[in-house]
Amino acid sequence: MKRDFLKSPHDAQEGRDQSMRKPHIPPLREIDWKHLIRRLIASIGDGWYFHGDPMSQDRRRLVLCNYTSNVIANLVGGSFWTGLLLYLDADDGFIGTVTMIATAANMLQMFAPLLLERFPRRKKLLISLRSIMYLLNVLFIGLIPLFPVARQARLTLTALATLMVNLISALSSPGITIWHIQSLPDRVRQPYFTLVTTTNCVVIAIAILLGG
Repeated sequence: MKRDFLKSPHDAQEGRDQSMRKPHIPPLREIDWKHLIRRLIASIGDGWYFHGDPMSQDRRRLVLCNYTSNVIANLVGGSFWTGLLLYLDADDGFIGTVTMIATAANMLQMFAPLLLERFPRRKKLLISLRSIMYLLNVLFIGLIPLFPVARQARLTLTALATLMVNLISALSSPGITIWHIQSLPDRVRQPYFTLVTTTNCVVIAIAILLGG
């Protein structure tokens, strides 16, 4: 009987040795970095960005807007917000009250569609509301410690500004979401949201490190 189809023990051992060998990794000087960067950029836009498509340009702006909004929220919130309140000599009761004010204002988001339906031109309204919100959240609240007023007046201004920021955010967020979703058809939503979700933390971490 022919046994040509069977491997000898030496051939089997050699095959196992080859399978256990590490893949060849080229030295850094042999890597085409320009080609690698182009492939990386192409993979980032794969599935949701198409050259020559006007909606793809809108989606790219949405990605940048998402990064900017999250970076601003992390820079002016969290540790900075707590430090600002402590710098204003706020006690534990006031900090808890401000937190409750923000939560209560955001609960009004359920009434936002009823309000926005009354305006035939919503884009200008949403842009105006967002501009006012960022001015209050970034500029006005940041300048409150410099106002030549009493401590209690500064705390009152901080509470009122917090109420206005969260109230405007709650009323404008549903309209902004509906406005943006028009540029995200079903075929691109999965890769788009995958990109935003996976890269947001990286962008925020880099921005916090640079801003800290």
